[in-house]
Amino acid sequence: MAWSPEEIKSFEEIASKLASEAHLAEPGSDNGLIPIFSLVNEITWSLPQDSGITTAVAAIQEVLQSMLDEAKLFDEASVQAMRAFARWTGDAVESLKNETEIPFFSLADSAGPAPVTTPESPPEEEGPVKLPSFDNIDFSSAMPPEETPGNAEEEPEPITFEDAVEQVALQEDTPSAEEPALASDDNENWPPHLVEIFSKIAQQFSAELLLASADSDEGMLPVYSLLKDFESDFELNEIVNEALTPVLAKMDKLLDDASAYDKYAIQLLTEFNVWLETALTEINAGRDPFPFTPTPDAPADEPSEPEASTSAPEEEDDGLLAEFAQYDIVMDLNMEENEELLQEFHTEANDHLGQIETAVLDLEKDVTSRDAINSMFRSFHTIKGVAGFLNLVPVNRLAHEVESLMDLVRNDKLGVFTGIIDLVLAAKDTITKQIEQITEALSNGKTPTEVIKVSELMARARWAMEGPEVYGRKTGESSAVIATPEAEAPVELESDAPEASTTPAAPVVQSAEEIEKDAKNAAAAKRRAAENATIRVNTIKLDNLMDMVGELVIVQSQLLESSRQTEGNGTAGGDSVLQRNMSQLTRITKELQHTSMALRMIPVKPTFQKMGRIIRDIGAKCGKKVRFETFGEDTELDRNVVEEIGDPLVHMVRNALDHGLEADAAERQAAGKDETGYIALKAYHQGSNIVIELSDDGRGIDPDRVLKKAISNGIVSENDQLSNEEIYKLIFAPGFSTAEQITDISGRGVGMDVVRKNIEKLRGKIEIESELGKGSTFRILLPLTMAIVDGLVVRVGEDRFILPTTSVKVALRPDENVLAKVQGNQEILNIRGQVIPLFRLHQHFAIPGAISEPKDATVVVVETAGKPCGLLVDDMVSKQEVVIKSLGGMMQGIPGVSGGAILGDGTIALILDPASLISVA
Repeated sequence: MAWSPEEIKSFEEIASKLASEAHLAEPGSDNGLIPIFSLVNEITWSLPQDSGITTAVAAIQEVLQSMLDEAKLFDEASVQAMRAFARWTGDAVESLKNETEIPFFSLADSAGPAPVTTPESPPEEEGPVKLPSFDNIDFSSAMPPEETPGNAEEEPEPITFEDAVEQVALQEDTPSAEEPALASDDNENWPPHLVEIFSKIAQQFSAELLLASADSDEGMLPVYSLLKDFESDFELNEIVNEALTPVLAKMDKLLDDASAYDKYAIQLLTEFNVWLETALTEINAGRDPFPFTPTPDAPADEPSEPEASTSAPEEEDDGLLAEFAQYDIVMDLNMEENEELLQEFHTEANDHLGQIETAVLDLEKDVTSRDAINSMFRSFHTIKGVAGFLNLVPVNRLAHEVESLMDLVRNDKLGVFTGIIDLVLAAKDTITKQIEQITEALSNGKTPTEVIKVSELMARARWAMEGPEVYGRKTGESSAVIATPEAEAPVELESDAPEASTTPAAPVVQSAEEIEKDAKNAAAAKRRAAENATIRVNTIKLDNLMDMVGELVIVQSQLLESSRQTEGNGTAGGDSVLQRNMSQLTRITKELQHTSMALRMIPVKPTFQKMGRIIRDIGAKCGKKVRFETFGEDTELDRNVVEEIGDPLVHMVRNALDHGLEADAAERQAAGKDETGYIALKAYHQGSNIVIELSDDGRGIDPDRVLKKAISNGIVSENDQLSNEEIYKLIFAPGFSTAEQITDISGRGVGMDVVRKNIEKLRGKIEIESELGKGSTFRILLPLTMAIVDGLVVRVGEDRFILPTTSVKVALRPDENVLAKVQGNQEILNIRGQVIPLFRLHQHFAIPGAISEPKDATVVVVETAGKPCGLLVDDMVSKQEVVIKSLGGMMQGIPGVSGGAILGDGTIALILDPASLISVA
């Protein structure tokens, strides 16, 4: 079967990654297991099914699958097998390049791993089989020896997979008759003390290399130091110096540019490490090691594939789309075996998708942002690897193509152009839909049935690898390179990595002070990483913890109440020890309560980041240039509040962009403003609340226009005297809209009333400030947590109720002259010229024995959505924090009630909902 250059190159990339991952594998660890499994599967999915390839892959897959099924760690045998397979892939690539037969490789495995027996005929008749390396292992042909009279009484023990690998390893080290060993105790090039130094440095180098990874500089200084020691100790050894030259040149380049490892550096160091091990074996056998011949870096200006023919681009496009169409399939989740892993992948993938979206928006602002580029690469790489392990083929293949695209960008082989930005966002959206299918399957057990196509995006990613001109020609989209802030024209980025590996470079050695500084920075980074280390905890466990802490708070309140009653009865004798213990219990309980509450707190950053994507997409749709900034992203809110605030914020952001900002740049310039609009989203603490503030520098709200529309809709009458603040709040009325045209963005009169209801459901409120021609600010005030409410305890008859203090404006005992009745029996209060309806709680809840005369009772004035109401209660008892308890099914839906709480004396109090009470009033 003929392989295309593209397929050979893909195979070569996989082989290179396999070599790196196999090197990380070590006995007693599972490092590299999943990546190796993913890469092996990638060979199956993305490469031609050549018989030699298929046999080799099937053999190694059985070993890997057995380890995964039984949760085994690597042992010596399996590590050697992985490295043998990695070497075989390298040889197979070379065979494909030279158009020679692919070498044979097979690892028979049955019941993980399978017993391997000796040949059917006696080994003496067959003769020893020379296996110079693991590259040509065939355990499948081995059979047990025939039974003879001499051995019939003893059952031959089967040779295990580990034994076979060990035998082959021993055979490798044994000089054959064809290649006699040149062992000599007097090799003048390698005296014993140099061999000892060589061995020691090789071991240390191998250990330090385990820490090295692409996009990181961890372990770089120790590796560089070992290389310099090597150079110093073997300065007269020509073989070592030739081997060190390209490696030191690459390291000097990285340190000189203050860069992290790139994939070519990792590949070079890995190959050098393998050479060290091989060289040491040769030296111990009395032979000079072979010269070190590293794989050269890919040229910086090398296209990802041979240039596409311009004569028939459409035929090529159709061929690529047809090739990728095989991945437009329904995902097979295999829920029975993978449910727990899918749950973890679902959570992790959503985190990575959020990081991708944030990084793309950052990259669009600054194409030189290495952090954004590396973040996208790492996220797609992780999603690809885990999706491959779970056999989620469409996710894996799409993530792989985009990862390959970002790999070119991060290695400066491809400049960022607008098509890449749009493509990455589209790929992120597609994978999000695929993850939503997993979410639905986990929630209801139904497997996906819808095909979410990935072929077009995969083809676009492949075209993008060829540059903006090819991408634009094949997609029909205009796609220009995004200029950097420092450059007025696109700059073609080139990499001089190949020059570093082929031409000896003068060492650029850091000073001792610089090295010490780098070491300190690395240590500080490790400390910060340790300080910020996190673990995932199921939210159900957090909720259970909060429930238990709530019960503790209740018991503590009851103990305090009992203590006060005992002291009031004079039976405690002023027991100072009891009082001291109770005080200590109160302090510890409060600390535990605050700590458990903090566990539920999460930053608003992910929610804010979603708004950035919305502004980008709608701004492009409306043709408006917008600068979006966020502040206070690390402000933390209760997890439930953060989840609920997303939809209201989306409505408000859309309105700010569509209604708030001027229609076009000309209108803004005519108003003396910059043609680019400005929208800011802020979060900060204010007292016991969190404030989320959305502001724009657009037209502002025209109160006259709003009032006129409200009158025409019958929301208010012409005789109503309203302040600007009251007029602004009319936009929250159902069906209210000042839009002259209905679009898919806004204008239907739904949205802001939903925003108000959702905010009030969270026990929050909205404030509006606006200046015509200058812009508007919407301010949302929210409680820190939904688990505890700061409430005013009031008494009505023998019952007690709790009013959230965020809604309470004032409490008073009214005089007769402020009381009146209108429209028959509607009671009102006239306080400082403001008419406030009076609502009798004892009538609403049918409570006997309550005070019915307002002048003898207390009126608590509450307000929501700018509407005040006076609640008639017998008395105010206290102000305290209470733990919110949900009501049972029989109590759900009672007008004016949002929950319940247990007070210190053990009585149950209902938590009132001022918004629904006002609507009833």
